[in-house]
Amino acid sequence: MLRVKLGTGRRVWRGRLAQPHLALNALPTLGMTCCGAASERALRSRWWFMVAGGPAVTAALVALL
Repeated sequence: MLRVKLGTGRRVWRGRLAQPHLALNALPTLGMTCCGAASERALRSRWWFMVAGGPAVTAALVALL
């Protein structure tokens, strides 16, 4: 994972947490994750984890509420 951006509008915080660059903006209405890999095979497996992560996080948030 190269970068994670959460929200839109004015940037509230920017920094690094381990490897990826993180940015938190004022209105948390959407998110964006950028990733890359050295080979197509490695990128394919990372892609599936990212795709599965979206519904997993949504389910966890619904369970908390």
